[in-house]
Parts: sequence; structure tokens; C-alpha cells
Amino acid sequence: MKLIFAMLVIYPFFCASAFAAPASWYQWNSKLNNERYCAQTSPGYGWEQENGPYKDAHCTIRAAARNDVATTKPDSKSHPMQSPNASHFPSSPP
Repeated sequence: MKLIFAMLVIYPFFCASAFAAPASWYQWNSKLNNERYCAQTSPGYGWEQENGPYKDAHCTIRAAARNDVATTKPDSKSHPMQSPNASHFPSSPP
């Protein structure tokens, strides 16, 4: 009984952690001397977040912001498979 209970408690934890993503990197700017620093978390007081998110520790490869990915919508004005003059209904024969 204890084994089944332990499996029911531990198994979901490992399944959920399989979908975890690494933390993003951000560029931080010093308020004191305008020095730039790349880190995943704030270096402390006197630093403000300047740019980000990035995929690498050198802050050179931009990453898509999680909110941007979720809210991105296709352009409703043009569809790649449809010309601008096309109709949704088939034309009647002449």
C-alpha cells in the first residue's frame, strides 16, 4: 500500500518536471557606472533590467518572450495560400 501511495505522489512530480524549461538570460545595466552584465537573475541593488530574454550566457542569441509566443496571431489580411482577389465561394460556370 505504501509503495502504491509513493508511486502516486512521486510519479506526477517527475512527469511535470520533464516539461520544465531553462531560465532565460537578461542584460542588466548598472545605475552607478553604466556597466552591462548578463545574468539570469538580478545582480542586486543598483542594477536594472535592460534587454532580454536571451538563450545564452553572453546575451547574444535572442529568445522569444513567453508572452509574445502565446499572443502571436497570424496576419488576418493575407493568407499564404490565398490570393487577395480570391473568393471563398467557387465561381459559377459561364
